[in-house]
Amino acid sequence: MIWITILYVAFIFGNSATPGVVSSAESNWLTDLLNQWMQDWGLAFVQFSEGFIRKFAHFAEYSVLGVMLTL
Repeated sequence: MIWITILYVAFIFGNSATPGVVSSAESNWLTDLLNQWMQDWGLAFVQFSEGFIRKFAHFAEYSVLGVMLTL
């Protein structure tokens, strides 16, 4: 399990080292995809912002890391 955790930390580090332009493009792509899904499911009143997606991604990454370190 330790090697998986080390690889996951490297993954987080790699994401942190991504240039802002690339990271923003990835966030915009995911934001557009989620917002389109909400419209397709008849939930057009639910709209995600790029800021929310970026904060949630950080929260999710570090939550998984916390679980891995706990185990």
